[in-house]
Amino acid sequence: MRHVLALTLLGLTATLSAADKDELFTAKPLTEKNSFTPGIEGPCCDAAGKLYVVNLKLNGDGTRKNGDIAVIAPGSKPSVYIDLPEKSVGNGIVFDTKGFMYVADYTGHNVLKIDPKTKAVAVFAHEPTANQPNDLAIAPNGTLYASDPNWAKGTGQLWKVATDGKFTKVAADMGTTNGIDVSPDGKTLYVNESVQRNVWSFPIQADGTLGEKKLLKKFDDHGFDGMRCDADGNLYITRYGAGTVVKMSPDGKILKEIDVLGKKPSNICFGGPDGRTAYVTEVEFNRVVTFRVDRPGLAWARLHAKETGTVELFNGKDLTGWGYVKGATFEGFDGKTESSDKRYSAKDGVLVVNPGKGLNQLWTAAKFPTDFELRLEFRAGVNADSGLFVRGPQLQVRDYLVAGPYKDLKKYKPQDWNEIVVVVRGEVAHCTCNGEVLNDKMKVPATGPIGLEADRGQMEYRNIRLKELKP
Repeated sequence: MRHVLALTLLGLTATLSAADKDELFTAKPLTEKNSFTPGIEGPCCDAAGKLYVVNLKLNGDGTRKNGDIAVIAPGSKPSVYIDLPEKSVGNGIVFDTKGFMYVADYTGHNVLKIDPKTKAVAVFAHEPTANQPNDLAIAPNGTLYASDPNWAKGTGQLWKVATDGKFTKVAADMGTTNGIDVSPDGKTLYVNESVQRNVWSFPIQADGTLGEKKLLKKFDDHGFDGMRCDADGNLYITRYGAGTVVKMSPDGKILKEIDVLGKKPSNICFGGPDGRTAYVTEVEFNRVVTFRVDRPGLAWARLHAKETGTVELFNGKDLTGWGYVKGATFEGFDGKTESSDKRYSAKDGVLVVNPGKGLNQLWTAAKFPTDFELRLEFRAGVNADSGLFVRGPQLQVRDYLVAGPYKDLKKYKPQDWNEIVVVVRGEVAHCTCNGEVLNDKMKVPATGPIGLEADRGQMEYRNIRLKELKP
């Protein structure tokens, strides 16, 4: 018999209630009130999921001083990551695909570059004629774009910062340019004007310069500040004074407006384990608030894909590339799938497998390399005895995580999302759950598909990611 790897994940007695599910577009505080100075800005997440925000420091006498960058690791309180050079104050932050941090230093007329390994700070680009590099966007090819408002005069301009650090003015005679980002395909630059309440789009030319601008949307009230795209190209815009973040389609249609628990949101970014957590800096209470969204942020998607070489096996929207075979044996699947029925669904980034009256399997026709890393997150319903199949069954993770030899797994969360990581090299597999080893040096076939199953209880999966490993 062909032996394949079957990860029998759960035999749960816990109940999955509606409260356990992600509540989308509902904000909650991440940090305490007045945990930052009124200069709180520039939120940005690195590829590891750490959040960076400018202007945290509290002096010994209780006063606050701008000029540092704070880091907030998952589950931790903010702490000083780095102090910027004297007379430099940060605003917008972006990361490139190599992990370098770029910071708009508005007082020094600079774009700073920070090495994540050494924390060395260098002046990447300097332009003395700029009003103040305010917010930054990064194109797929590494080109930076900086908004440059003149608040006193109510005017602004835009700069391109090439990968060699050269500033070039690409738009002039604008209003107070502020929030800025580049579309997923790298062909469009978006920018808003805070005082004039306009949102513009520019075509990006082959040399990185900009074509004729087009008005996407004019708002009737309140101001703007930061702005970021999600992976689908929708814009999330902080509405300073309104206390909301607007989700807007690339053609200017308002899709949603989210209350962020304070009247003065200053900027936004996306991160978390799946890129679907929005972080908003807010100036009324000088804190960070957070809410969940339906699709990953663009910066997270770019960093994840470029940094790790990861391929998403599930698009978060539908069952494209997935299907089931009625009555199929584990060994008999040949990559050809039938259209799925109501026992399988995909919504808001979650793939749901419902067993109905018996065991169900959902398979992907994706081709797997010889050596790979497979990551996914799972959550289970009542009595679920289900799992992940990599190259078929037989070699199991012994028993249920709850009732079997892994019942003492300290990091296992029955009612929450758990991450399974399978590393296969040749015909040997290694498996962990939330970082703890479940099985090591398991023998597996050299080829074969993967499948998800549900037996006796509903299973939910998300962030199903494949990364080819080098020999």
